[in-house]
Amino acid sequence: MAKRSALIPAWAMSLDRLIASKVRVMASCTRCREFRDLDLVALRERVGGEFSLVNRRCPCRLTPGCKGWNRFHYMHGVMRPLSDDDTWARWLIHRER
Repeated sequence: MAKRSALIPAWAMSLDRLIASKVRVMASCTRCREFRDLDLVALRERVGGEFSLVNRRCPCRLTPGCKGWNRFHYMHGVMRPLSDDDTWARWLIHRER
């Protein structure tokens, strides 16, 4: 498997830091292939500023009835995943059929 970027920047490790950096963050779905910008300020209101999107995923909330998983990405020249290589590989192995 090809190696992706080894490190997630320190400014991407919490909602407070993402908001301060003014970076674009998106959720994407593994099944319906939808992409949507996240409202980081609204998310911070619900879960707190120290919450991290790194190595997280959740059931799809982008398309009603979709059985996929939402993963998170940040813009840094191009959209980059908010997950490390080991987590990404584990998600690929255990993806839904």
